[in-house]
Amino acid sequence: ARVTLVIYNSRGQVVRELLNRHYCSEGYHSILWDGKDQYGRMASSGVYLYSMETDRGFRDIRKKVLLK
Repeated sequence: ARVTLVIYNSRGQVVRELLNRHYCSEGYHSILWDGKDQYGRMASSGVYLYSMETDRGFRDIRKKVLLK
């Protein structure tokens, strides 16, 4: 399935797209966010939302707190 993982700020603006690729195998996968935005700048401390979506109809949105 194609998997997309996107980080949003509290205003709903895209901070960074961490993942947009096809995975051939099921199971546990991990992605590390280094706290940077799309331009390589450090994001400010605060609450962020991340959305994971697949082309098979799965979508989940959760909160993440970034502390410096």
